[in-house]
Amino acid sequence: MGSSTPKAGRRNASAGRRAGARPKVRRETGRVPWSKLPTADAAGDGPEPTPLPRLLDAVLAGMGAPSAEVIVQVHEDWTTIVGAELAAHAQPLAIEDGCLRVGLDSPAWASHLRWSEREIVARIDRLVGPGEVTSVSTRILRRRDA
Repeated sequence: MGSSTPKAGRRNASAGRRAGARPKVRRETGRVPWSKLPTADAAGDGPEPTPLPRLLDAVLAGMGAPSAEVIVQVHEDWTTIVGAELAAHAQPLAIEDGCLRVGLDSPAWASHLRWSEREIVARIDRLVGPGEVTSVSTRILRRRDA
């Protein structure tokens, strides 16, 4: 028959979709009821769940890195730590075993940062506490063409 048959309507509706795409499924937005699973630890006999920040800090410590709070603080206050001029050419990459690795866009800025290492470490000590960063290493990053 004509285009008014159900098959033709479905064919037309799917014509706008890309090949192999699944049709959209309408989902209800109601809340799913929650209850403890019927296991021995659900009765309160097992250990309490560990907060995610504590787990993340344990993983970072295993990798030789400081806590997530220290890493975030260094990134957020980077311009204050190294100054606006140097911050425009340098970015913190990692903190591992007390060494702050910094990526720079030229050897000249890397020399400037190495020359300022003591001052940078002292500023980080005042910001996050002593011993979190004890040295600075530099790495020249490849420039990305715009």
